[in-house]
Amino acid sequence: AGTKTATRADAPPPEPRLSPTNMDSVYTLTAVIALLLVALVFVFRRRTSASNVPVLTPKLAELVQSSQHDGLCLAHDELGDVFRLPGSEPIFYFRNADTVGRLCTDNSFVKNDAVYKVVDGVVNVSNLVQPLLNNTLFQKDGPEWKQTRKDINPLFASPDYTPVALELMSRHLATIGDGAECDLQEELHVVLQQAVMRLMTGIDMPDEAAADYAECIKHFGAKTTTDLSQADAAMLLKVYPHALAAVQQVRELGPSSTPTISRSLLGLMLKADRYTDDEMARTLVNMIVAGAESPAAGIAKTIAGVAAHPKVLKKIHEELDTVVGKRAITSADVPQFKYLENVLKEGHRRWDPATVISRRVKADVELDGVRVPAGSLAVVCVHAVHMDKRQWDRPDDFVPERFEGEIHPFAWVPFGGGPRGCPGKRATMLLGKAILGELYSKYDVALQVPLAEMDKHVDKYSSWSGIGVPVSLRRRC
Repeated sequence: AGTKTATRADAPPPEPRLSPTNMDSVYTLTAVIALLLVALVFVFRRRTSASNVPVLTPKLAELVQSSQHDGLCLAHDELGDVFRLPGSEPIFYFRNADTVGRLCTDNSFVKNDAVYKVVDGVVNVSNLVQPLLNNTLFQKDGPEWKQTRKDINPLFASPDYTPVALELMSRHLATIGDGAECDLQEELHVVLQQAVMRLMTGIDMPDEAAADYAECIKHFGAKTTTDLSQADAAMLLKVYPHALAAVQQVRELGPSSTPTISRSLLGLMLKADRYTDDEMARTLVNMIVAGAESPAAGIAKTIAGVAAHPKVLKKIHEELDTVVGKRAITSADVPQFKYLENVLKEGHRRWDPATVISRRVKADVELDGVRVPAGSLAVVCVHAVHMDKRQWDRPDDFVPERFEGEIHPFAWVPFGGGPRGCPGKRATMLLGKAILGELYSKYDVALQVPLAEMDKHVDKYSSWSGIGVPVSLRRRC
């Protein structure tokens, strides 16, 4: 009997059974949890829907109107990584580096070439001081663009960039002279116009053409509005005959007549035998305009930044003395200018010339936690990305050394990125390093006005300085 009692005591207790009342409680609790989950999803979807994204306020809109770069930076600082513009068209601005990378590389987004106004075949675009001629190679899309890109890709791997830049910069510095005061932005624009002309055609720019291009950039550089007039169109069309004459001259010489012509834009297009003279001439005008304007502004502001930071200048001189010494710079020296490259990168970060990346959204998509409807315009102000304190320590400071460490691949995007990024990135960096090396090996540069005064830009997305970059040049001892 004792054994049976022990066995019953050690047996597990009977399994509890739910009464009908308890079952009702379980069903009720389950239903409440389900409703809460639905409510949370609804709230989350409302919070991330396009209609609930912060909207640019009138006060911030005034700041953006007066200073595109600073205004958009302030808008992001106040409204966050994502905000939209008021109005019926869905236009969103993004700053997060991961989102920028997705916009640049994901095929769900297509490049948007914003055109504001067309006058006499001249278009006012979103990210340059000057307008551009319409109906050129770079306005093609789809299969046509892919074929064009294939035709001209060898241009961007040309070995001519560095020697051309060194030769033309050295020649131009000799015309300025020791102790001269000048507008470095304007002087560099002249050098880069000549360099782009040589690289795009394989021939030199005639003096008359150079004078007309110089007059053209002075006209548009002095403007303070985005309006496009008949006079503006006439100014740009004035240089078109020079471009057409260059096309006809290269055609007569033959697209393979010299190695430089063979590697040039016109040489490549003529060998492809699929473009009209008018297309090539219009493309050449735009290449000289855009290819000279943005690098001139960026390099000039970089030089101004160096002039305001003696420690940076000292490091540049130390590198030049180590790599070059007292002799003239050669093309073989330029790849060794590692610190100078970081100086140029920091200049592009701090004063990026053309700061807008825009993509059209092909289908409904979620970006940075926001549901963006198809047809929307997704815009990135590169300057805002470059001044993001989460990516850059002390972003207002000029610190080339920051590029000695690792950075997010889409926290520095002066040339955009992905398949529709700027194909001239390599060329711009090579031209810039050669120009900086040639300048600093021969001259010391002093500012004629405070650096902050040069941040007064014309009223467009480009950071073309409204007062230029006034400096004085003195021969190095």
